[in-house]
Amino acid sequence: MIIWNVQGAKEAQLQLEIGFVSRTINPDILILTKKIINEQNTQHIVKSLGFHNYDIISFPNHVGGIWLLWDTDNVEVKVLAEEA
Repeated sequence: MIIWNVQGAKEAQLQLEIGFVSRTINPDILILTKKIINEQNTQHIVKSLGFHNYDIISFPNHVGGIWLLWDTDNVEVKVLAEEA
């Protein structure tokens, strides 16, 4: 599992960095925090990062948020509660 405080989430740069992490470390769970991005772009970017499952908590005014991404090959994740 990796927890990463991302400073911004420009799509191309984030995809490159997540691709590198996925190839070198291959985490089953990735948690990205403090992204400054709108909801419409969030859905597009999260779906392009290569994880089978995800859950997103967005904060008001694009101030930040939490992206939980995981693959079900080795772990089972159940989100019990969310609050923004």
